[in-house]
Amino acid sequence: MLFFLSYVTAAHAIFSISNSFSAGSSISASQMNANFAGISTAINGILSSTLTVSGGGTGLSTIPAGAVLLGNSTSAVSPVAAGTSGNVLVDNGAVWSSQSWNATTTLRSCATGNSNDVMVPVGSWCVDKYQASVWSVTGGTGSVYVSSSYDMSGAGYAGYAVSKPNVQPATTITWFQAIVACANSGKQLIPDAVWQMSAMGTVMPASTGSSVGSASNGAAAACNINGGALRSTAMAGATWVSGSAVSCISQFGVQDMIGNLWEWTDMLMQAGPTQTSFVAGATQNPGTVGSGTGNTWNLNGSSIGQFNGAASAVVNGAPAAAIRGGDYGTGVYAGVFALALNAGPSFWSANLGFRCARPR
Repeated sequence: MLFFLSYVTAAHAIFSISNSFSAGSSISASQMNANFAGISTAINGILSSTLTVSGGGTGLSTIPAGAVLLGNSTSAVSPVAAGTSGNVLVDNGAVWSSQSWNATTTLRSCATGNSNDVMVPVGSWCVDKYQASVWSVTGGTGSVYVSSSYDMSGAGYAGYAVSKPNVQPATTITWFQAIVACANSGKQLIPDAVWQMSAMGTVMPASTGSSVGSASNGAAAACNINGGALRSTAMAGATWVSGSAVSCISQFGVQDMIGNLWEWTDMLMQAGPTQTSFVAGATQNPGTVGSGTGNTWNLNGSSIGQFNGAASAVVNGAPAAAIRGGDYGTGVYAGVFALALNAGPSFWSANLGFRCARPR
């Protein structure tokens, strides 16, 4: 008869006891008691010891009630005790801790880790600092992607949109292509309300007097609204100062929200019955948008684009995609309230671009 007990970890045996006897031999009570005592000692030792991580345990003798366990390589796991009700686990790049919810500290960073793709925080969004350029390789490398050479619907579009300094922003891109280019880079075409918020603080062109639309106008000199040609992204030393036109930059640090290129936003709608271009320009009163049409936007509007494979044409009742801000020749009509609804989503032009955004 054989009595045997062995407790084995991944590395070694902790305890082993055995007594063997010949067939037909008698077993004394003392021998039986010795075996069972050894077994009992072994079991008690197993149950009372702290099992290491390498042995399949936690390395802890106790765990605080309600704690979250965090791995610590081969060392004992680290418990994070429950904090105040409503707290969240926050990672600072090295350790996790229980902290109160704070929108400023817990929102995702807008840092991309890529100097070819610069985004800035705008409330609960990250917004491209510069008007987007499109590239053949993710991260803003490879060759410039020429959008007009590809399907206007965006099908099969393989360009990657980035916010890259010191390059010419993308033009001749349709609304469909823009939404795909943003998606390919893990972003989305900027929502119209986010565009409006991102433009806040950019100095508006003067609407009256001899400086209207002229280069002597501070905003005109800073923003490219009278230049007659597209300029590259990232003006040197651009910083925002309240009430100053030192550069064409918003209070959030977003550049060229006025002028340079009209910009697609995600808003797809239909314009009014008698007018399809609504521009408020320098006026600070957005209520004047659509003046002369009773602010009516309905199904009788029209937009220009390439519909059903036909050549570019104005089609009554066709949806329009919003373009914002004005371009390099819009002059006084450029501004943070500038809105045009005469471009269908299949339209493209040399004075039309876009930028991307993503939630934080």
